[in-house]
Amino acid sequence: MKYLLIITLIIIISVSLFADDKELSNSLGFAGGIISGSGFAYKHDFGKTAYQIVFGIISNNNDVWGNVGFQYLYNLRKAKKSTFYTFTGLSTYSQTGGNPTIHTGIGLGISYKSKNICLALESPLALSFKEGEKTNVSMFIPQASLTYFF
Repeated sequence: MKYLLIITLIIIISVSLFADDKELSNSLGFAGGIISGSGFAYKHDFGKTAYQIVFGIISNNNDVWGNVGFQYLYNLRKAKKSTFYTFTGLSTYSQTGGNPTIHTGIGLGISYKSKNICLALESPLALSFKEGEKTNVSMFIPQASLTYFF
């Protein structure tokens, strides 16, 4: 946990050194979803497009569960405080001793930004693949993120 905190602080300091004062384009926070991944989130906004990287690790005695996710977002309509967008993503979830599960999909999302805080709600259609299993699962599970722009 100490290493995770140190890595997070290094990322915050590094990103804030290169942040543009005119437009807040970097954000850190938390996200939870089948495509986005669950855990700490970093998002960079380019104006019309954005990307988000999410990672999370949970350890319980001898069992470790982790995931990494990546999303690409494309804005369909951007207003003063809200954005309507489409996205695609890929994530992998893994547990000690188990085969990783890979999730991919597309969907629509809406975000609301109040000063520096942004809440995003997304509705993806996800496909899941697991090594050793013949059936692929398609799901419609909402996901969300809460981030702070700097």
